[in-house]
Order: sequence, then structure tokens, then C-alpha cells
Amino acid sequence: MEGKTMWFTVDNAPGVKRLAKWKRSIAVGPGREIFVPAVIGADERLVMLMVGWDGTPVLVDGGHLYVPISWMEREFPKATQLWDKIRENVRGWEGVNAASTTTS
Repeated sequence: MEGKTMWFTVDNAPGVKRLAKWKRSIAVGPGREIFVPAVIGADERLVMLMVGWDGTPVLVDGGHLYVPISWMEREFPKATQLWDKIRENVRGWEGVNAASTTTS
């Protein structure tokens, strides 16, 4: 996986508000860094300014910002349970290449 970014999208949960695909997508980048939609933490524009100030690497896909989960953990510590759940799920997905789109 080194040097590649793998994208994963989860299905909408039954019985809850439907979310756009980009809001349900994450990426696992080089070095196994997990990138999540910036909107999970706050308004995308605010997060863009925050990561820009910090010099944090980001991914952009479909006009939406994805930021490292490690950065989100520092900036939005109240969501610890969410970050832990995402990490737990990613550990199970990384070997499932058929469910991902891989780009260089």
C-alpha cells in the first residue's frame, strides 16, 4: 500500500438520515494515515483554515476536504469514541481491495 491512497465508502445506515457519498468516505494514504471528511469536525472552510495554519497535509476529492484522523483527534478530542470506531473499522477494511478504489 505504500505510495497509494485507498478510498472506502460505507453504506448509509438503515433508518437514519441518508448522507452523501463523500460524507461516508475515508481514505487510507501512504504510511497508513487515515483521512476523514473535514466536515465531521466542523464547517469545511473552518477546518481548511485550521489545517492550513498548522501545515497539515490534506486530500481533496470531489471538491471536499479530507484531513488526517490524528489531526482531528488533537483538534476535536470530544469525538474520541468516533475516531476510535473509525480506526477499528479501517483495520477490518484494509485487506478488502474489492471494496475500495485505489489511486496513485
